[in-house]
Amino acid sequence: MVSDMFRGIKQYKTLLVEVVCILILTISLVVGSYLRLQPVYNALRYGYGPTLYEMDPFLNYWIVSRLYENGLTYYTSLTSENPVTKIFWYPYGRDIPATELPALPYISLFTYYIAHAVNPSITLYEWLVYLPVVLYIISVVGIYLTVRELYGPLPAAIASLTASLMFIDRQVAGFTVKYVLGLAFIFPAIYFHVRAFKRDSTISALLCGIVLGISAISWAGFNLVLAAIFLQYVLTPLIRGSMDMRYFKLWIYEMLPLTLIILLTPSYYNGYEYLIRNAGLMIPLGTIVLVIALTIFYLPRLGIVRRNSKLYKPRFIYFSILAIFGSLGIIALTTGFVGIGGKGLAAMGLGSIAGVLTGTIAQYRGATSSEFIYLGGAPLIISLICIPYMMYKVLVRKDLNQLFMIFLLIISIISTSNVAYFFSYSNLVIALISGCVVGELLTPKIFTKSKSGWFSKILAITLLAIYVSSVILQGLYVWVPSYKSVVPTIIESGVGLNLNIPSWINTLDWVKNNTDKDAVIVAWWDYGYWISVVGERASLADGSTLNFTQIHLLARALTSDEDTAVNTLLKYFNIPPNKLYIATYEFFIVDDTNRRVYPGPLVLSRPDGTPIFLGADGAKAISAMFRIAGVDIDKEIDLGGGDHVKIYRYTASRGTVYSFILPNWNSSKVSEALLYKLLVDTARSVWGPLGYEVYDLFTQSGTPTEIYTTEMKYFKPSYIAISRITSTIYLITTLYKLDENSLSNIKVG
Repeated sequence: MVSDMFRGIKQYKTLLVEVVCILILTISLVVGSYLRLQPVYNALRYGYGPTLYEMDPFLNYWIVSRLYENGLTYYTSLTSENPVTKIFWYPYGRDIPATELPALPYISLFTYYIAHAVNPSITLYEWLVYLPVVLYIISVVGIYLTVRELYGPLPAAIASLTASLMFIDRQVAGFTVKYVLGLAFIFPAIYFHVRAFKRDSTISALLCGIVLGISAISWAGFNLVLAAIFLQYVLTPLIRGSMDMRYFKLWIYEMLPLTLIILLTPSYYNGYEYLIRNAGLMIPLGTIVLVIALTIFYLPRLGIVRRNSKLYKPRFIYFSILAIFGSLGIIALTTGFVGIGGKGLAAMGLGSIAGVLTGTIAQYRGATSSEFIYLGGAPLIISLICIPYMMYKVLVRKDLNQLFMIFLLIISIISTSNVAYFFSYSNLVIALISGCVVGELLTPKIFTKSKSGWFSKILAITLLAIYVSSVILQGLYVWVPSYKSVVPTIIESGVGLNLNIPSWINTLDWVKNNTDKDAVIVAWWDYGYWISVVGERASLADGSTLNFTQIHLLARALTSDEDTAVNTLLKYFNIPPNKLYIATYEFFIVDDTNRRVYPGPLVLSRPDGTPIFLGADGAKAISAMFRIAGVDIDKEIDLGGGDHVKIYRYTASRGTVYSFILPNWNSSKVSEALLYKLLVDTARSVWGPLGYEVYDLFTQSGTPTEIYTTEMKYFKPSYIAISRITSTIYLITTLYKLDENSLSNIKVG
């Protein structure tokens, strides 16, 4: 009877802990949702409604709108032959099924049907703004279930709190892209995988394969998880010194549905090509390696090889085979036999063979150590510190789920250090791993009786309290302010100042209402989706960066002299002369005292004396356009400057010297390049009638020099949108139209 009473008390305590942890999970989800809704609140504060964030979500909105209007099967009709797709990558159009994964448009639409049934007043556009918050909830629940499966509810609750507070930019309202959908399915897939290994459950393995398959048609970044699973399976025989048929069965149950789902989307993954010439090679390769492992380790059991033979060393033989396969894999990657995309190559540290375009995309740059600390904080630190202990668990205790967690962490850290784009994924992995660390090292001391007694329990509680406090404090002082500062990109014209800067919104509105339906707007690829979806006009390139040849021609046109630029645009893009517009935007400083205008990019001083860099198209020409056009900008930088760039050194108040790469306005290679010439002409068009001249402010001598350019020959301003940032700083978006009457002196061809 007494034992029953104690058993009841223990069950009550267990239930109480479970309830408290679910309450923590619920609070975490509510707080995390509120933080991720900040872009909506900021948009409302500036007088707008819910607004999509960044550029890529506008493409998804366009696709979902077509499906909503024309039916679910219309997706397969959105090829480059369909006239409606000609607004992308003019004049060729875009093959949507071949260049986009299908899960995001369909899940966006299916969930909208549900949302609309609950709230009939919600529009499709509004729902797509809110969808990332729903997907965030799914990903955090996946993290909670994974940690709970391994270590119980309290570590799981702490992991969910960490994941909710961390700044995950891809999960903010409006950022409705493939990435956020992939994150929503990746972590439930991780849960089923861990559960399959822990419980030897083929059902869980099958569910893992299905959910991983959905993540595969959501976001190609699922390959990071596939790589961790692959490495766990192929190294298991080496670590255990044996090969069990049950591991092979789990592998098959996971990989079979994943493979079938990939093969059902051949337009994007090219069917079997992905499985033999891309990252999907891990699936057949893993199967082959595990069959080899079964053969090697089962030969003694079958009596073909003597069990105690001193010459037959299964583990050494298997290790040698892995080394051979690994060497062949490196050769296949570096020679291009395995066709990994530019982002994937960069993530593996092979950015040098990824192509020039990959190196010019801002989000594909490498991450800095300060960014890791800023975004990862205490969870990252304890995760890294505990890697040796996790290795001990793998090598001594043969804990295979620890092996999986190590690979999840290491792959995410390496890929992010090479490509900062992966921060959203790696931070969620860090939240998961940190929960596992808490469950491995601290909570057992709290909830179990041990010989170490009360001291170890108090120490564990103290360390846990310090850790949780550090997470909450970093959330309050670092991550929460980051969320609160997020303003939808189109509202702040994509310059990162988190202010209401409507020059692009006004320009797109003018384009939509004042240009011919078949007009073509030439601009750098960053704004292609805005032009095509919001402005409803054709653009030459967009954020998909599909066609390097077209981007190269666009870069060449924008960085060449006006004659060459017009020739390039008319010859290679077949744009009707009376339909051709060019959009540019940049910062300008106005000096009323000296009646001067200084075009950007700008290097200004913060209140603390440190510099702040403000740049738009003028900066992108240096970082991307000239490079893609074939100019060796890096060589000019190494030489201290050249025909296209100069080094401007800014000395801060404490004596620290900062170097900035700015356009060399004294060179005709810059002042006569179409893009820069348009920027100067914009300044003259706005302030010239008031008697202002255009000067270069950033000279090493400290004395501004006048910028000389010839008059525009072929382009005239049609619309100028001016946004005032401060009393002296402006952001201007200008739309120029080709004057077809001026073409008599130019020969196209």
